Amino acid sequence: KRERDFIFIYQEMSRAKLIAKGVDKNKIFKQDVFPVKDGSFYIDDNIDRENKIVFVGSYYGRDDTDVQYTNAIFDYEYKQLMAEGKPLSEENIENVLTTYKTDLPNYHNFINTIQQAIIRNEAVSWMCEVSPIDVEVYGYEWDKSENQKIISKFKGKVDKKDLNKLYNSAKYGLAASGEVINTQRLGEMIYAGVIPVIYDSRDLTDEEQTWDDEVLYFKTKEDLKYILDNELKPKNFRSKEMLEHFTYDSFMDKILNIIQDI
Repeated sequence: KRERDFIFIYQEMSRAKLIAKGVDKNKIFKQDVFPVKDGSFYIDDNIDRENKIVFVGSYYGRDDTDVQYTNAIFDYEYKQLMAEGKPLSEENIENVLTTYKTDLPNYHNFINTIQQAIIRNEAVSWMCEVSPIDVEVYGYEWDKSENQKIISKFKGKVDKKDLNKLYNSAKYGLAASGEVINTQRLGEMIYAGVIPVIYDSRDLTDEEQTWDDEVLYFKTKEDLKYILDNELKPKNFRSKEMLEHFTYDSFMDKILNIIQDI
């Protein structure tokens, strides 16, 4: 065994899997810092920032390996929960399955996968349906969506080297996830000067810092429409604390603090 190894996990679901493989639970830590590479993302004053909202990420189809444990009926019920502003919590997902006399699938990543897939797909749908400003969707396979409004806004993939330019061209950037709010994508948006508009999964995450004053949260389609209709801005956009959070220095400080405490 490598006694001096420490493992940082992206999501809590990985903890049980690592422990099952014999990893010491005291050597597993949550990675809530996702550093943005120095100099890769920044505000470029040579690019005109347009009044538009962009999303970068891939579509989740029901035929994908990770979401094969759902169907159109269950998807409808999960979307109804979101429409009512209710969280896609494990309890609420299990209640849907129970209603249809279906057991929770014996799949280690089921809850997280459903949260990630449904939240992302539905949030992008809302954006394309209600935004009064221009919308651009980038990534993979959004042309497989059943929503024609998404397909009409789909621009294809964007290369990593062009992502800073894209973010600098937009006023808003959509983010929609499950248990993780502090994604690397969020850090990239902040550094590029695009205002993050985030699906509110604060009732699902165990992260300590959720940047309540630095980003704009929406829980329903109506919330999202209100933000874009009124061109809202965060109270404390690009705060020093948030910019410092998404740095390698911040991540190294966390590692060093862990080592010193052992």
